[in-house]
Amino acid sequence: MKKNIQFLLFLILLFPTMLFSQNDKKVLMIGIDGCRPDALQIANTPNIDELIANGIFAPDALNDDITVSGPGWSAILCGVWSDKHGVVDNYFAERNYEEYPVFFKHLKDFDENFDLAAICHWPPINGFIIQDFADFKLNVFSDEDVEIEAVNYISENKTDVMFLHFDDCDHYGHINGFSPDVPEYMAQIEKVDGHIGAIMQAIKDRPTYENEDWLVLISTDHGGIGTSHGGDTMEEQNVFIIASGDNIPTSVIEKDSTMVGNMYFYNYDESGRITDLVPTALRHLCVPIADAWQLDGVSLISECDNVGIENEYFSEANLQIFPNPAHTILNLSLKNATFHQKINLEIYGFLGQKIYEQSILQKDTQIDVSYLQAGIYYAVLKSENKVYITQKFIKITNR
Repeated sequence: MKKNIQFLLFLILLFPTMLFSQNDKKVLMIGIDGCRPDALQIANTPNIDELIANGIFAPDALNDDITVSGPGWSAILCGVWSDKHGVVDNYFAERNYEEYPVFFKHLKDFDENFDLAAICHWPPINGFIIQDFADFKLNVFSDEDVEIEAVNYISENKTDVMFLHFDDCDHYGHINGFSPDVPEYMAQIEKVDGHIGAIMQAIKDRPTYENEDWLVLISTDHGGIGTSHGGDTMEEQNVFIIASGDNIPTSVIEKDSTMVGNMYFYNYDESGRITDLVPTALRHLCVPIADAWQLDGVSLISECDNVGIENEYFSEANLQIFPNPAHTILNLSLKNATFHQKINLEIYGFLGQKIYEQSILQKDTQIDVSYLQAGIYYAVLKSENKVYITQKFIKITNR
């Protein structure tokens, strides 16, 4: 059932066991190397089609940076372009992952209990990008092995976030051609669809599935033209993004088109980018995005319906924010909290930008929100050591 974030206006503090048993957020991110969107849309892919029908589809998204696997997967997994992550080829010589790391690091910094896994057909992804931020990391020799190992891991582990990389579409594109007119290339896309179907069935067979909220993200690092890629043609830059889940609003994000005379002119400004996957995953997991991360993408979803994670020091704390909705002043009341360490309040917009921060030195505090535009925001309460205590939705109404 599709949820409406605007109904989440009342503030509820949930304990971790309640939180995870009622709405346990999960992310499966799948990469299909070298898969052109025009080929995907005409291939026989019933499993991917089902995912598209249950979420957001961006067939006109772009990798408008460097259309090579090293930079492409770095952009997808770090959420920034090559001018930041530093990777310009498949040698990774100038990589800058210390400053712009894989999003797995942000997840571990937020909650070290996240169970993170990565299974890749192309080893450099795990070796250079994922590094040691995954609880389980495996390189395999075929797309079939990606499926087998993913099904095994999903069936036997907590599995909060998993990244999977399929490589055979790219292999066959280099051998036979990147084109929907090439049968060998199309056959590999259809094989990947079968692998994805088996993985999705493994998710649905989990004994905890009814209490889980899965976001499935699927994309590719680049397209191709002829038997190569790396240039700036639309065949190489055009990619796709799928964001699918039972709580994801269904929509298609397409390029804008304008007809002048007998010619169409296209605008891809709002068509999506591969850097959008990281902020979308973080938004689904209710992990606030820090300005310091300098992410280049934006979340494709605006929904985050968990209310946070408590810290043991504040297990009896009860944050109240009123009035809600508010016009100009928010009153904060933190009941039953012991102020033996500093408590910080941060307010975020739904694009992940932090717009307010204040230390709370007493149990009752007022903050001025008159400068905020009308809309939905969320307030995050954190302890001095950056452990998240709780998260509350607030609504600012028109004056």
